[in-house]
Amino acid sequence: MRGRGNGVLGAIIFGLSLTSCAQQPQAIWLKPSAASDEFSQDRYACLQQSQQPNSAAYVTQYGGAARSNIITNGGLFDACMNSRGWVLTPLTDVKGFRDALTPVIEELRAGCSGGDLRPLFLKKMACKATDATPEQLSDRSKPSNEEKAALIRWVDLIQSVNERVAAIYRQYDTKNGDAVASAIESGTAETRRLALEFSRGAFTWGEYNKQRIALSKTIWENQKIALSN
Repeated sequence: MRGRGNGVLGAIIFGLSLTSCAQQPQAIWLKPSAASDEFSQDRYACLQQSQQPNSAAYVTQYGGAARSNIITNGGLFDACMNSRGWVLTPLTDVKGFRDALTPVIEELRAGCSGGDLRPLFLKKMACKATDATPEQLSDRSKPSNEEKAALIRWVDLIQSVNERVAAIYRQYDTKNGDAVASAIESGTAETRRLALEFSRGAFTWGEYNKQRIALSKTIWENQKIALSN
């Protein structure tokens, strides 16, 4: 399952871009902030970079033969994926993890693309912080009462989603699940703090979107560290 990466207020959750590894059926490649098609693009690029020629020949008293083909160097492939931010994560049950996460992701996507919150994302902010437009980054207006209410509803949704995601990590990732869940919960708290500060009129929409981007990058890095330790 792969889906659009909703950065929403800097509180990216893991699992928005998931692909199980065929060679390790109980592991999955994860990357905080990944977009919908990013795994496929990175996997293709890394496969290209990690392919090596392989040749062999033999000769006997009856004759000989030679062959040449291309093989993928697994170590180089993993190193390439890691350099692009992906972490191959062992889980107790990959299918269970994906099945548990899918409806949570769909709820988050629906909150961003439809309903009464949609106007907020069409004009004032992007679902994923780093997708903010130049107009959104330079917006000098302060939030209206209606926009403040919508923003808080969105933060409430993020908290609800992230609480469930944290629980899923604690259940299926026995190695780093607690650390990942703690990073998600910490990021959620920072997301709410920034939104509340903004809703009190501390700065403009443009400044808020800029601070969202900075906070999102910090949160993603903290989540990646927790995932790979």
